[in-house]
Amino acid sequence: MPVAFVCPTCGAAASFENRPFEFCPKCASPLPAALQEQLQLALGSQRPLPLTIGMVLSGALGAFSVGLTALAPFNLGTYSINGKTVTGPEFLRQVGTVWTVGGLLCLVIAYGLYRERPWTRPLMLAFWVVIGALTFATKMSKGSAGDLVSSIAWTVFCLGTTGAYLYAKTNVVDYYRALERRSR
Repeated sequence: MPVAFVCPTCGAAASFENRPFEFCPKCASPLPAALQEQLQLALGSQRPLPLTIGMVLSGALGAFSVGLTALAPFNLGTYSINGKTVTGPEFLRQVGTVWTVGGLLCLVIAYGLYRERPWTRPLMLAFWVVIGALTFATKMSKGSAGDLVSSIAWTVFCLGTTGAYLYAKTNVVDYYRALERRSR
């Protein structure tokens, strides 16, 4: 969403959707440092759309996962693992920990994103570490070497892309910087 301002040099209304904020887009005069900082704070305080989508999806996935594992001991619902139909208790025994922990983490992440908490950024990375470790442990007990390698590769890929988005994308870094300032 653009941030509007009035240029102190030419008096024209202008707006920015992203950096740089150094010059007026109308008259090309340099903007004062104080105005640049205000624009930065205003633009940085807007949650990026992918984080909003992630908040909604994380909440839905978390509610689904926790709900599914809550019904499993009573064998309510249909459960399958790798395409093979299993009972609810068997589902819990084999993958219940991964689903429960993953679901709870998703709910906490969704809550943190909704409340605009700065701790969501490292928690989103921790999610992939925890899920990767639990998946690895589950596959190690009964999986093949190919399963182990694929679970490690998937975890590294998810961790890398999530880390790059959260810590290298300019608007996301600005957003979390604004959240940290606000929380102080």
